[in-house]
Amino acid sequence: MAHAEKFTKGAIFGIANHIERKTENHSNEDIDISRTKDNYSLLNDNSDLITRLNNRLEEVHVYNRKDVNVMVDWVVTLPNELKGATQEQQREFFSNTHDFLVNRYGGLKNVVSSEIHVDETTPHLHFAFIPVVFDEKRQQERVQANKVIDRAELRVFHDDLHKYLLEKIPGIYQQGILNDKTIPVSNVAEIKKMDKQIKDEIKIKKETLKEVTAYKNPKKEFDKIIDNSSRSILGLVQLSKEDLSKVSEIILGAEKSTVIHTNYRKKTDKEIAGLKRENKAYGLALGKEQAKSNNLWLENHSVNNELDSLKQDKAQQDKNIRMYGYLTNVDIQETLKSLTPVETETLEILDSMRNKTFKSTRPNLIHAKEVFEKLPATSRLYKTTRQVLEKVKNALDQLAQKVQRSKPRL
Repeated sequence: MAHAEKFTKGAIFGIANHIERKTENHSNEDIDISRTKDNYSLLNDNSDLITRLNNRLEEVHVYNRKDVNVMVDWVVTLPNELKGATQEQQREFFSNTHDFLVNRYGGLKNVVSSEIHVDETTPHLHFAFIPVVFDEKRQQERVQANKVIDRAELRVFHDDLHKYLLEKIPGIYQQGILNDKTIPVSNVAEIKKMDKQIKDEIKIKKETLKEVTAYKNPKKEFDKIIDNSSRSILGLVQLSKEDLSKVSEIILGAEKSTVIHTNYRKKTDKEIAGLKRENKAYGLALGKEQAKSNNLWLENHSVNNELDSLKQDKAQQDKNIRMYGYLTNVDIQETLKSLTPVETETLEILDSMRNKTFKSTRPNLIHAKEVFEKLPATSRLYKTTRQVLEKVKNALDQLAQKVQRSKPRL
């Protein structure tokens, strides 16, 4: 089963942290951090999602709007039939799925992430890419997600991937994408049980049908009667009353067996046809329940990713508010654009000094002193920094005195 989700620039930071596991605080309870070390990437360029994304966006045209989707993430789950497969076979499935997606969406230049997560309930692939199309009129590449991932694409995607995997890894993959059984639901077990009962009943009916006959071997019975018979002077076969009665029974039994066989055959054929229809109906019901369950899992996975993203954004915003609280009567967004590198570093240090252990660490104090002394008098932070600088110097002096007192006397 596979599911696609589109992301704007503002949502990239959060989903990148989730995909690349850059935080240990996950809202998704399915994540087992003890197994996170077993996750792996199918990209071997020693880069990360954000870097790849920014580098590629510099090469293509993208509208400067907040609502533009600049990335698509396909989540492809491991089919149930491969749950018991070896790690190598599972890797083969994901590797071939990766190749299919790379070729489908413009090559590796558009791929920003291809990560396999095995630390959740269901192993799955996160394949993130930039949806790029070529504008014939302007003769340039541009980002346009609604043309790359549209309804037509979603209609044929699963079938195309299914056929590709059947061709590439027939020894491993058989039916997973179209008839996926990855996530069990409460009534699936009941449907499977009924399905087995129907198949068993069909088997019993067929076996019973073969056994419906008066004599399993009428010819053998006739041969025995002939052997026991005698001939008259004229060469006619003479039968005893007992043998004659047996012949009569064979003939009547054969006729009766034929009638029973014919009637039973009609009845059984009708029952088998009915059972097959029921079996097909249960199969369709099973497929719908499993598809519904998979969709719920993917939706839950997507919601958890979005929650992680929102938490990351909030943390960054809280930090900005703290940092720029040292500046009065300013617009934070405008200030972000106008700050010099020294002013930015100054604010970072001022925010870090909220930590109680900061002042007790000599390298931190020395670094703060050096940065604060670089700040020009024209900066809006100058007055505040002068006051803090005195405290930093005093803290350094106190540390020096403690060291001096702790030295042994000669």
